[in-house]
Amino acid sequence: MNKNVNSTDEDLDSYFKDEASKVIFALIYLDKQIRTQVLDIDQSLYESKEKAKKWRDKLAKIIHPDNCQHSRANDAMAKLNDFYRRMTKNGK
Repeated sequence: MNKNVNSTDEDLDSYFKDEASKVIFALIYLDKQIRTQVLDIDQSLYESKEKAKKWRDKLAKIIHPDNCQHSRANDAMAKLNDFYRRMTKNGK
C-alpha cells in the first residue's frame, strides 16, 4: 500500500503523545526517507542557510531541553544540530 507524506504524518501522529515525542523519535530512531518525510527535509535546506536555520529553529523550539522534559531531548538536539551543520556546510 502506497502512502503519501500527509497520510504518513497522520498515521504517526496517533502513536505519539505530543509533537516533541514525534520529532525526537524521528531524529533518533528513523533513517533516510521516512525521517526526511516526517521532518520535512528537502533539498532547499541544503542550498539555503537561511531556510536551514528556520527549519532548525522551528524544531529546536519543540525539542530543546529547556522547553522539553523528554528523556532523549539532549540526544535529539545533538542530532538536530548535526543535521543543521551538514545542511549549512555548502549552502549559501
